[in-house]
Amino acid sequence: MRIAELDVIPIALPFAHPYVSATGRLERREMLLVRIECSDGTIGWGDAVPLSLRGGPGMAAVRRELEGACRPELVGTAIGAEPARLAAGA
Repeated sequence: MRIAELDVIPIALPFAHPYVSATGRLERREMLLVRIECSDGTIGWGDAVPLSLRGGPGMAAVRRELEGACRPELVGTAIGAEPARLAAGA
């Protein structure tokens, strides 16, 4: 079984009340859903929640990384393949 597709889907969920801190104010939580489909039709879901308000990378940077680096590396890979090559730069 191999990874056949990797989709990145941006979503935003509004808060019932704004989140306010010394570094800013958030009206909603923006995140990326990651959908992986395998060659046998199995589908898995994950998420990435950039925390730019706390100094992390923003949505655009995380999406670029998922689509530009992770997708080409993972699509076509056999499930259970050694993931060390992905962590080499970590």
